[in-house]
Amino acid sequence: MSFGEAVRAVLHRWSDFGGRSSRTEFWFWWLATLLLYGALYIVAAVADRIAGLVGLVILISYVVLLIPSLAVFVRRLHDAGRSGWWWLLVFVPLPSCPAPLKPQQ
Repeated sequence: MSFGEAVRAVLHRWSDFGGRSSRTEFWFWWLATLLLYGALYIVAAVADRIAGLVGLVILISYVVLLIPSLAVFVRRLHDAGRSGWWWLLVFVPLPSCPAPLKPQQ
């Protein structure tokens, strides 16, 4: 599966949380989103006059790409033999990342 085919496959199955996704499809999708956001951030940093507009485009792209990103993540979990609910683990803090300590007085 090529880069373009993988991105088209994710966008075609944007709301399908069932089934499976290949590793290629998953990683090419994340590469595509990384390249998109990287390009938008570079444009925002370089063009100060339109930074507000670019910021709005970034916000809209986050909202639009949220469901396809979750869908491909859940399908990849299914391919690995896990339930789609495993994606909720991203909200669990890691034990190696301690909570901020209260400063001593």
